[in-house]
Amino acid sequence: MSSHLVRCATHGSDTAAFVCSHLVETLRDGEARGVFWSRDHDGCINAYCSRCADAIDDNGGELTSDIETKFDIQLICEACFTKIAHSNGLREFN
Repeated sequence: MSSHLVRCATHGSDTAAFVCSHLVETLRDGEARGVFWSRDHDGCINAYCSRCADAIDDNGGELTSDIETKFDIQLICEACFTKIAHSNGLREFN
């Protein structure tokens, strides 16, 4: 497993995390929006909020390119994701 590194203005060099734009809002305002996450084969976190999870559920559980476009996936670092996770009540997620 190889991790992809990104350069974060706050945390420096860290593992990449791909999250929906709603979770980026959580990073900014601290509001819990729910978080569903997993690690991909490269060790990067992929995460989306409850609203995005509902969109997948409403589509029979299928993630389509249209839904993925609505997620507006953003690249952040894993330390930033940790802050999002904590805002959503997750303390351990590795």
